[in-house]
Amino acid sequence: MNDNSSSTISYRDFRVFALLGVLLFFLFLSLGANVLQTSSLDATPTPESALVSPTVTPLPPEYLDNYAQTTGIILATAVIVLIVVGSVLYGLLSNKKR
Repeated sequence: MNDNSSSTISYRDFRVFALLGVLLFFLFLSLGANVLQTSSLDATPTPESALVSPTVTPLPPEYLDNYAQTTGIILATAVIVLIVVGSVLYGLLSNKKR
């Protein structure tokens, strides 16, 4: 085997160990969350008078007056994101062809 393939194999092994480490870390966190949820702390009940029904919050008048500007900003941002994503995909695909 040449030196290039042996370094690739060790890099792949490192990625597998890193992925297993991350998975074990999340498993440990999820098990710890179950322990915290089953603790013996008693919840304080909320008095009935404190419960309030939700109300509709009106939009500020500036938002209603300038809706065309807001729509333009959103559309311009979407176009910029599409340009960036398209450029990245084109760059990735052109590197694979080499």
